[in-house]
Amino acid sequence: QATRYPYRLKINGWGQLRHTISDVANPNEDLNQFQLKRGRLIFSGNAFTPDFSYFVQLDGRSSSGDDMRLLDYYLSFDVGHKSFGLDPGTFGFRTGKYKMPFTMARWMSGREFAFTDRSVASMFFDVNRSFAWGLYGETERFNRPFIWEAAIFNGLVTGGAETGSAGTLDDNFAYSARINSVVTGDWGNGEISDFDWHERLAMRVGFGFASTQ
Repeated sequence: QATRYPYRLKINGWGQLRHTISDVANPNEDLNQFQLKRGRLIFSGNAFTPDFSYFVQLDGRSSSGDDMRLLDYYLSFDVGHKSFGLDPGTFGFRTGKYKMPFTMARWMSGREFAFTDRSVASMFFDVNRSFAWGLYGETERFNRPFIWEAAIFNGLVTGGAETGSAGTLDDNFAYSARINSVVTGDWGNGEISDFDWHERLAMRVGFGFASTQ
């Protein structure tokens, strides 16, 4: 059906509500408030061919006031499947504004965390969203999946405490790449942490690199 009707639009969304209470020393003020940590509306699908897809994500969290921000918007084209007959997802091209490939914690959605916040290291020393074009793919070697991605983008942008709020560190082009694989066993349902019971060791390994000119 996807081949016969290649146009598809999927609309979904999700949110995280948080109640924060703090009792801190002067001169800082105590805090007692509700906060919409993340409020997302997502439009995704494909057009013209199942190999050409799009993704648009809006963010309306309470800390941004009444503004609805355009958080992600990018196009992906499965070159390997369309032009070379490879399995879907083996080799593709992506362009737009999206998360730069670096650490897995930044790459994953907040829906997949055990808590609502990333680690301090991930927030302040990671690479955040930027305008880019890049390549991505997934292959299987030695009966193990290998997922990789690389991109060149506008400036090196650190994560910051708020998603998408950090400024650009410089005006030069930057580039980053990531590869990861489950080298042994089967990773559990938890994306960051694996709380499943295994008869044998399950191990996931990855490498990330980011730099600027």
